[in-house]
Amino acid sequence: MPGPSCGQRPPASTLCLEITDYSGRVQSFIIKWAKTCFGRHRPILLCNSCGCGAIRLFFRYGTYACRHCHRALYASQKNNSKGRKRLRACKLRLELGSLPDIREPLPPKPKWTRRRTYQRIRNEIQALEAKARTRRFRKPLSTQLFAYHVS
Repeated sequence: MPGPSCGQRPPASTLCLEITDYSGRVQSFIIKWAKTCFGRHRPILLCNSCGCGAIRLFFRYGTYACRHCHRALYASQKNNSKGRKRLRACKLRLELGSLPDIREPLPPKPKWTRRRTYQRIRNEIQALEAKARTRRFRKPLSTQLFAYHVS
C-alpha cells in the first residue's frame, strides 16, 4: 500500500523530499523522523512503491525506490563463500594501497600504519587468498565493486 502523497505540501517543506531526474520527472518522498537509542532522531524516507521506511533510495528503470522494491542485492550476496573471501581479500589489499588482484605482490607497510596492524591485515589477506585460490576464477572481479573503496 503506497504511503501518503507529498503533493499537498509546499515544496520547501522539511517533511518532504522532492527528487527531479534528468528528464524533468519529479518524485516526492515523505520524511519521517525515527527515534534511535543514541538520543538523536534519524530521518527515514517512505518509499512510494511499498510505503516502508528506507535510509537509502536506489535509482533503477527511471524511478527511485527502496532496495526491496528494486530487488537490489549486495555484492557479497551474489557470490558463494569462496567468492566472498576473494572479495574481502581484495578490499583489504586496497586498504593497504595495493591493486585488488591476487596475483599482485603485497605492498610494503604504509607510512602511518602500525607494524602490528599491517602484519595482522597481511596475515588475514594471505589466509583469505589461500582459501580462495583453491578455485580458478573465470573472470576477474569487476572494478565497479571497488569504486567506493578507492579514494
